[in-house]
Amino acid sequence: MPSHLNNSLSLIVLASTLILSGCSNLVPRQHKDYTGPDAATLVIQQEEIAGSVTLLYYENKGECYDRSETYTVNPSMFDTSKRVFPLKIQPGKLLAVQQIYNVKKQSYSFGPFVTVQAIKKLTFIPQPTKRYYFAVDRGVHEIPNDYVITSNTDPNKVISEFPQLAKPSWDATRLCQHIWGNE
Repeated sequence: MPSHLNNSLSLIVLASTLILSGCSNLVPRQHKDYTGPDAATLVIQQEEIAGSVTLLYYENKGECYDRSETYTVNPSMFDTSKRVFPLKIQPGKLLAVQQIYNVKKQSYSFGPFVTVQAIKKLTFIPQPTKRYYFAVDRGVHEIPNDYVITSNTDPNKVISEFPQLAKPSWDATRLCQHIWGNE
């Protein structure tokens, strides 16, 4: 094999390795429950199959927050007739729950409604053994461990009973800048 081809191949392999290793935290993996005794619980209620839920973990890099792990949560991995699923999550980490869902919006006054995709990213820091509730476009709220959530639970009722958003939180406007985007 000519040396210039060997050098080109080596350069391609090196560049690919650097790119893939730098993006590995952006490639979503399937969520697996945290098994520590201090686990927090995140109860996700889907009123309809409206996109995907992603758990985004971040690390504080001083001036900004950098994504360290990405996990998808697909309703198909659970009994979708229930549309409620609890996840065990590790406390103390910077977490953003992101959901991409469809919403109907009027394109202009008195105009037709169109369906657009909305992205909602809700940040908080799970606390040991606490229980949190998430429903589309309603935020993440702390709820008591014995509060029952079923597929028939009205999200508005939960939010009216527990209006305070999960605390503590972190500033998601300070995401680290990278060549591939804002994270």
